[in-house]
Amino acid sequence: MKTILLSFALMFTAVLTYAGGTPAVIFKNFKGVVNEQQIDLSWATMMESGVNYYEIQRSGDGMNFLDIDQIESKMTISTNDFQLNYQYADAHPLPGTSFYRIQIVVRMDQSIRLRLSKSLIVLLPEQEFIQL
Repeated sequence: MKTILLSFALMFTAVLTYAGGTPAVIFKNFKGVVNEQQIDLSWATMMESGVNYYEIQRSGDGMNFLDIDQIESKMTISTNDFQLNYQYADAHPLPGTSFYRIQIVVRMDQSIRLRLSKSLIVLLPEQEFIQL
């Protein structure tokens, strides 16, 4: 029996803005790759401004997402001169199909604004067992 590996990578760019129109972050190249029995997620950003952290969310049905971890922003000052790359390894993915998305948490004054990436779908192949 042959295992078929199916993985989708979203190659998109989203410009997320504050209410005042200033870009908070340009979010792009959200990818998920099966690496043995874990899922390696990666994405890139530019022009991060006021982003505190990214919440990694996972779902088994594409509708009900739960936070599984968070990654602090790498930006110390806002700039559009370089790209910041982020990675996260889900060492305990759901069996079968997993949906991932990134929630971008931006603090502005006394308020917190939340923005979501598009969802990413990754299929973890079933383990093949050998009977002796």
